[in-house]
Amino acid sequence: MKVTVGCPIYERGWVLNAWFDALDDWREHVDLRFLFVYTESEDDTLAIIEKRAGPHIVFPYNEGDHSTKRNWGDQSRLETMANMRNFLMAQVNLDKPDFFLSLDSDILVAPWESSQALFETKYDAVAPLVYLGAGDISNCFYFQGDHHRRLPRARMYDIEQRVDVIAAAKLMKPLAYRNSIYGYNRYGEDFYWARELGRANISLAFNSSVKFKHVMTPEKLDVVDERIGW
Repeated sequence: MKVTVGCPIYERGWVLNAWFDALDDWREHVDLRFLFVYTESEDDTLAIIEKRAGPHIVFPYNEGDHSTKRNWGDQSRLETMANMRNFLMAQVNLDKPDFFLSLDSDILVAPWESSQALFETKYDAVAPLVYLGAGDISNCFYFQGDHHRRLPRARMYDIEQRVDVIAAAKLMKPLAYRNSIYGYNRYGEDFYWARELGRANISLAFNSSVKFKHVMTPEKLDVVDERIGW
């Protein structure tokens, strides 16, 4: 089974070895390859990719507004991220994997024994549980008109369930990645992507039995996230 993993990446040397370490467990079970849309960095991001990735392609992308800050209120930054993801998806479509895992570079995958449940999905794309901050907001939502609501922690039943929006870590089958398009949304480019897939009747799901670790800052790299147990 051919699985391509990819993301836009910039100044992530502080976490990238751990990112690859987590994926090493998968290599015994799937044919892993990597696609990165890389913005020129001053740290060792590129050197780590070249050393650790194995089969991979790096596409330079220095246009637009790049930052290490999580400045979600900056429209220019969000538009840049959408453009980078569209560039990435064009390369995924050329690569034609069995699955594409869109995995942000500060998210560590769970071991294969747990993660393989994602590959058994009946939906077109599925996300594991990823917390988006220090609280209990996860990476899945439901649309309510032009707005959205989050899935309460009490409704994370550790089963696969259909949702309207998934973000941060998304495993896509070919139907999903072939129809993927990103654009500006004030909540993030994943909301634009999810809305467009929904209009095409492409199904999205969330499976909180699989838990990925969102590190977010260097200070959290070696800290156990009690919400997920590792």
